Amino acid sequence: MDLFILICIGAINIMTLVGVYRSLKGVPARGKIGFLAVGFGGIYLLVSGLYYLSTLGLDISGSLGKTQQFITFTFVPVNATISLVFLARNYSRLLAEQTTKEKFQKNCIRIILILAVALICEYFYFRSVNQSILDMVLGAKGV
Repeated sequence: MDLFILICIGAINIMTLVGVYRSLKGVPARGKIGFLAVGFGGIYLLVSGLYYLSTLGLDISGSLGKTQQFITFTFVPVNATISLVFLARNYSRLLAEQTTKEKFQKNCIRIILILAVALICEYFYFRSVNQSILDMVLGAKGV
């Protein structure tokens, strides 16, 4: 079952990478790769930091290590789809001079606000999942 979940997570990540890459029309290949690296790296850091914040105050003591990997690698492509695809299209339009710098900035602010709302919701979801797993572990130990 774990292998199936990992394959699905890998497929979602690959589809998101391809989607962002294809959204960067008119950008040289080197620029696309840089955008992907910085974008996915930033999203990964955001999700990892958010996961860490959601575990503060919980006595996890190593019982949630695998959970962190599944959650992080599941939510990175979700957040990348929410933000990077639209940011890439917006950036491509700016480079092709199809939009103004002011409109580009307004669209970036909208994307950031949508991502912020998603991250807030994810924090509470992560917290709930971690608490549930911790309750199950403590219940299994008879505490």
